[in-house]
Amino acid sequence: MISLSYDEKVRIWHVELGEKYRSFDGHGFPIYFADFSSIKNIIVLCPFSNTINLVDLEPRGKLITLKGHEGPVVCVDVSLDGKYIVSSSKDKTIRLWDIHSKKKFKNSWPSKYCRKNSILSFYFGYTIDIWDVKTGKRLKQLKGHSDFVRCARFSPDGQFVISCSLDKTMRIWNVESGKEMKALTGHSDYIND
Repeated sequence: MISLSYDEKVRIWHVELGEKYRSFDGHGFPIYFADFSSIKNIIVLCPFSNTINLVDLEPRGKLITLKGHEGPVVCVDVSLDGKYIVSSSKDKTIRLWDIHSKKKFKNSWPSKYCRKNSILSFYFGYTIDIWDVKTGKRLKQLKGHSDFVRCARFSPDGQFVISCSLDKTMRIWNVESGKEMKALTGHSDYIND
């Protein structure tokens, strides 16, 4: 398990033993996001800077920095096959990276998550966009929230999107049709994730 803190340290925990396995610090920024890649024990870290850090647990703690954004990176996600990273930044772009080559692809798109050759994005608005990874073109725009979208994710099979918003609702969308299937209500305040 990975834990993050404003103390700028990333800690890796052994779940069964309940003990700290490793820790990483010295990034110079708080780390806002971390995820395991499904291959080769690589951890993807998102410090609030213009870079993305990859930490290879074997050999111990080798750090690789990906550069290409012109503003702070606010979120990253690792593809299901562990081969790619998608990142979004305050520079209002989304970038796609190859974990093996450590290089970004040439295309970048206006500015969150990648499944089945598609990326979700939302950026301080009421809509969610689905983009085609290969062409960089918008495939669908999901409209229905009445306040800022805080989070959106694909279902594991890539057929649905669930989103949450400052409008106090969660919504389930059909990816193929782009239509809202259900609005989940009941929260008395904002839903962040």
